[in-house]
Amino acid sequence: MDVEKFLDKVTVMAGSEKVDGLKYNVNKSKELVISFDDVEVAAKKNVTFVVSVSFTDDFDDYGRWIQYAIEKESNFNAVEKKTGARLTVKLPTTAWVAHQFNGSKIRLTNVKTPNVEAAA
Repeated sequence: MDVEKFLDKVTVMAGSEKVDGLKYNVNKSKELVISFDDVEVAAKKNVTFVVSVSFTDDFDDYGRWIQYAIEKESNFNAVEKKTGARLTVKLPTTAWVAHQFNGSKIRLTNVKTPNVEAAA
């Protein structure tokens, strides 16, 4: 799937807060790389990060599967604010959710058709 061609918008939530200053790109390996700086997590607290991705209206890669995941703990970098020490990140032990894009485009011409039934 050509993620870069159809990528419209990426948002990240840290707990219930939307992350500001978000930067993202798709690298040569077709991986979505997301960067942000302004998230603070209090000592001995946990925060769940939720990434939402939307695609353009001309998306037409139906039937394909996509799964976003952090493959290795070293792919997520977090630094302690006071000392600059790198923090340990725990990745989920359960499987990441995979999504399949189902649907199609429906095109009608000016031919006289009394009824058109089509599933999305």
